[in-house]
Amino acid sequence: MARDANGYNDAALVNLGNCCYKREDYEKAREHYIAALDIDASCVEALYNLGLTNKKLGNYEEALDSLLKMHAIVRNYPPVVYQIAHLYQLLQDNDQASEWYLQLLGLVPTDPHIHQRLGQIFDSEGDKQQAYQYYFDVCFFFLWQFFFFPLPKCNINICLKYLFLLSRF
Repeated sequence: MARDANGYNDAALVNLGNCCYKREDYEKAREHYIAALDIDASCVEALYNLGLTNKKLGNYEEALDSLLKMHAIVRNYPPVVYQIAHLYQLLQDNDQASEWYLQLLGLVPTDPHIHQRLGQIFDSEGDKQQAYQYYFDVCFFFLWQFFFFPLPKCNINICLKYLFLLSRF
C-alpha cells in the first residue's frame, strides 16, 4: 500500500523484501532490496538485508560488498562486523576472518561464540597454542554466563565439548 502511494518509498521496498525473505523467496527479496538502494544508496536496512539475502543465496562476494558498504556508514556495529568476519571465513580467507573477529572481540569481548570461531580458525591453521587459548576462553565465558547469568539457552554440554578439545592439546 505504501509503495502504491509513493513508488519512491525505500522503506516500503525494504518491507516488501523482508516479507519475501520471510517466505524464503530470496531472489524476490534481493530485487526489492536492490530497488530500495536505487532510491537511497545509503539505506542501511536495505544494505544489511541485501547482504544477508546474498549470503543465504551463496553469493558471498556480493554479500561482503553490501556489508562492507554498511560498515562504512555505521562503524563498529557488532552484527555487521560478525557477518563480515563470517563471510571471510566462508570464503576461506582466514587472515581477514580472524582480523574481523578480533575487531569484534574489541566490541563484545565476553562472547564465547567469537572465541569459538577464532579457536576454529587457529586450529585449522595449525596454531595450537592460539587455538588452545581461544578454546579455553570459550569454556571460561560459557561457565561465567552459566553461573552468573543463568539463561535457559546456556548449554553446559558446549563447555564440556571444549574441555574435551582442550584435553587433546
